[in-house]
Amino acid sequence: MDNVKILDCTLRDGGYYNNWDFSKKFANRYLNVISKTSVNTIEIGFRKPINNIGAGPSGLKKIGNFLDTKETLVSKLFIPKQKTIAVMIDLSDYIGKDSYKNLRNNFKNSKRSRVKFVRIACNVEDKYRLPKVVKYLKKQKYIVGANLMKFTILSNNEIYSFFKVAQKSGVDYMYLADSFGNCVPKKINNICRYLNKKGFNLNKFGFHSHDNTGNALKNTI
Repeated sequence: MDNVKILDCTLRDGGYYNNWDFSKKFANRYLNVISKTSVNTIEIGFRKPINNIGAGPSGLKKIGNFLDTKETLVSKLFIPKQKTIAVMIDLSDYIGKDSYKNLRNNFKNSKRSRVKFVRIACNVEDKYRLPKVVKYLKKQKYIVGANLMKFTILSNNEIYSFFKVAQKSGVDYMYLADSFGNCVPKKINNICRYLNKKGFNLNKFGFHSHDNTGNALKNTI
């Protein structure tokens, strides 16, 4: 298992419970604890191109700073030296009319940032919009991951087709996200065998599990 890398996304994924409203004190305590583990990468939040943090959309009284995770916030956090820091973006937020404007505003060259890794959450139908975003981020020297959501309702060929586009665009890692938490070991094994048969490099393959059915660890293994 020496070739396996672990990414922890507690702050990013946990933000769904409190609207990403973590205090810097709490975040620093978390980062201090995680710095002592074998986790390789820490995904600290989303980076959404929004300007109304604190106001929130209808139904949310407050949205915290870890929904857009600006550089000004990151610079005030305790960042473990030996860990790679990541953020996640939704592909849907960075396509369309203001796509490049949003990318330029939110991602300068990685040399000027403590964030080095960007994971892109994607739906299969948006796969042909992925390359432009990937190429921009790679030009800015970021490590890039493509995270395919809702894969349990897709065929093996649809999954392979998405990853083929992602790989051609230059992504470093490709992930399957068990969005519905309904994956079982037999299915993920079948997918891996299919991808392997197609010549897909499983060393660049990642998996994000959910434990709705108690299969998260089994699926990951």
